[in-house]
Amino acid sequence: MTIGQFLLYVAAPCTIAAFYIGWAIADAIRIARYEYWSDRFFSSAKVLVENPDTPDRTINLITSMNEMLNKRGVTHAVYSIYQDVLLGNDKFGASQDSSVREFLQKRPEAMPHVDNVMHSGLLAMTYANLVFGEKARAVLADVFALGSMVAEWQGIKKVEERVRVRSASLVPLVKAS
Repeated sequence: MTIGQFLLYVAAPCTIAAFYIGWAIADAIRIARYEYWSDRFFSSAKVLVENPDTPDRTINLITSMNEMLNKRGVTHAVYSIYQDVLLGNDKFGASQDSSVREFLQKRPEAMPHVDNVMHSGLLAMTYANLVFGEKARAVLADVFALGSMVAEWQGIKKVEERVRVRSASLVPLVKAS
């Protein structure tokens, strides 16, 4: 057997098998993380949907996120929207929804659920796509960190000051303490 035949019959299939095994392991890890974030999303969404006081806008957001949760193309949209937010090209602008603000003032215990629905739902969407998901998660991490820093700089402590509604996404940019 010559070196060429050895490479053709032994080394090439082993290299291909090693590549495939590595890809399969990476995909299994991605699916496990997708399930983790999806479970967190659904557990908090259930609490909010079962609450009769939850505003329609929040219910509509949960419904929309539920429909988009496993679509691979959504990852690119999440990346594009939040990259624009980081670059200051926010096309949507901040909007104020008094129904969400009033709901959180009446029921401050719902704040962690709203926060969890948004963060875990967005993160679950990024795990739907193996290739583009990492870029989207990096941008989301920057957005989440930026929101926390702004809150620290402004000394925000109250629930009504902590919630900032951004267009139809209702993203609380600051985590509840």
